[in-house]
Amino acid sequence: MAAKGLPRVLWEDFLDRSRIGLFLVDAHQRLQPVNPAARDLLGRSGSAEPIPPEQLPWRFEANEKEPVPRWPWERLVDRAAPQPVVEETLNVRDPWQRPRTLHCHGVARDGIDEAGPKALLAIEDWTAVRAAEEERGFLLELLDALPDYIGIADTRGGMLYHNRALYEAQGQGGSGSFLERLAGAHDPESFQRLQNEAVPNAEQTGIWRGETRLHHRGMEAEVPVEQFLIAHRDEHGAVVRYSTLMRDLSQRYHHESEIERLLYRDPITGLPNRMLFHDRIEQAHALQEGSADWLAVIVCDIKEFSAINESLGQDLGDEILAAVGRKLRELLPQAATIGRMGGDQFGVLLPWLADAQEAMGYAERIVDKVGNPLALSDRSIHLSLRAGISVTRHSGESAGVLVEQADAARQQSKRTASRCQFFSRELTEQAREQVYLTTELRRALDSGGLAVHYQPQVDLRSGEWLGYEALVRWHHPKDGWISPGRFIPAAERAGMIHHVGEQVLEQAGRQFRQWRDEGVAPEWLAVNIAAPQMETPGWGEQLLAFLNRFGLAPEDLELEITERLLVERRTEVATELAYLRRHGVRVAVDDFGTGYSSLNYLTELPVDRIKIDRAFIADLTEDPRKVAVVEAIVTLGQRLGIAVLAEGVETEAQRQVLLDVGCRQGQGFLFARPAPA
Repeated sequence: MAAKGLPRVLWEDFLDRSRIGLFLVDAHQRLQPVNPAARDLLGRSGSAEPIPPEQLPWRFEANEKEPVPRWPWERLVDRAAPQPVVEETLNVRDPWQRPRTLHCHGVARDGIDEAGPKALLAIEDWTAVRAAEEERGFLLELLDALPDYIGIADTRGGMLYHNRALYEAQGQGGSGSFLERLAGAHDPESFQRLQNEAVPNAEQTGIWRGETRLHHRGMEAEVPVEQFLIAHRDEHGAVVRYSTLMRDLSQRYHHESEIERLLYRDPITGLPNRMLFHDRIEQAHALQEGSADWLAVIVCDIKEFSAINESLGQDLGDEILAAVGRKLRELLPQAATIGRMGGDQFGVLLPWLADAQEAMGYAERIVDKVGNPLALSDRSIHLSLRAGISVTRHSGESAGVLVEQADAARQQSKRTASRCQFFSRELTEQAREQVYLTTELRRALDSGGLAVHYQPQVDLRSGEWLGYEALVRWHHPKDGWISPGRFIPAAERAGMIHHVGEQVLEQAGRQFRQWRDEGVAPEWLAVNIAAPQMETPGWGEQLLAFLNRFGLAPEDLELEITERLLVERRTEVATELAYLRRHGVRVAVDDFGTGYSSLNYLTELPVDRIKIDRAFIADLTEDPRKVAVVEAIVTLGQRLGIAVLAEGVETEAQRQVLLDVGCRQGQGFLFARPAPA
């Protein structure tokens, strides 16, 4: 037997390899196996003899539809009413009474002699398939009953499956690519994590686990979830689909929050208790390890609080404590941690301070404003507070030590009747100087007490004066001359550097205009600019407006900016500097070579001149290594087309060395000291 037009060998190979059992059915309804799969179904792997219906290894059970069961192929060979084609799925039992599922497809044969086969029958064992379908159905029922959000999608974003929970949260989820589906299902931060971390990790290792936030459209909320993302591969190793399971963490977070509140929060104020406050200090220590920033702890209390508590009652005393906690939160920066240490004592942790004096400013704010007055539910009262401060830049002191030091300083302030007290006498004096300088500098600004001195910048070969640097000076009526190194940092900390800069520009601009009118003006006027001045939006436009007001051209001005400012705030200053430079303003890097090894900014930012820091010039004639450094800087400037000027030139020998290494511009006492116009 061979198919028409098909080689017999190929046809026989097909029959041998087929998993479907092929049978011939004769007029007596006997089944004759044609291929190995058919013989296996009958349990007669070595026999090809026809099998009558009563000897078949299956039992076809009766049912309501067919009380007297008939095998489907019986209808093919029925002499009275033969049926040309049958297709039916049978549920039978094998000799061991195990349920089996057989799928039958048969066709009657026409034009065949009476003795030949009457029908051709194909039977396939679907038992495993049906079992798998049932298992799949059970599994889908289970997944639908779970509260977890479960979904499967192909790599093109086609949704292959979602359980009921995910459908309630996302609906069909829209259309688009796989990443677009992720973007629509999560908040932006979670999507970035999934895109940059989860998908690559799942594709590399098979599975990723992390926490994200699911956008739940049904609840109109962002739900925190623990998410699993699995990448599934085909037999060739290519990723073909992704599955995800997301478990709602809202309840867990709520329970954890409640446990934390009970363990670590003060029940009256809601602030961290002493245990949590100490933990926050240790965390801040770890984060700031190796940093040059300061960390401060302030311990403050309410004067005569026990008397207030006794006279007004404990309930009102608790209300006062809660109100003080709220006022502290209002007055202090977001980075601060405020805790209740017990009784009427509060602790304040201030990380990432630029200097120790900054802590004194916050302590002053606390004692000045917390109780002046304090609003309660039915009245306002005036309270007085005192504070002790401990500061550190090192991780050696434990949280307990810092709190003890701050509390000792608080007790000292109580004994000395002062409002605030540093644990260290030296830092107390520094903080007091900050307050003193701030007060006196404000008076000097109001009265025009700041002066501008000028120092020439010269051609080292000819001695010609090329430009002037404007330098601010302050002569105090009692203390005499106060150095810029002392009052400029105080002005920056107090937020007054803008006003100092404005007065310097005002005086220098007026003087340069006068020199221009007299015909003795140099080529440029160099003015230092501090970081806070550059934080004002549109400061570049304001600077050009200032030049216009004095009738000066942008080419007349050179801005001197420290190397540290250029490196630390490159992004913020680059746009404004480029804007000014397009209008003709020059840009110089002051204090070049002090503390930064990256020179990349010289190629990215608009720079016209490099000023070699005086530290390299001081002993230039005695130290060959410094000569080499200066020569390298000069060569760098020449290669980049940037002028190089040496600061602090004080001797003829230094000038000669600078000329020998190719430096052509200088500034220092050798030529002139800073002096008034």
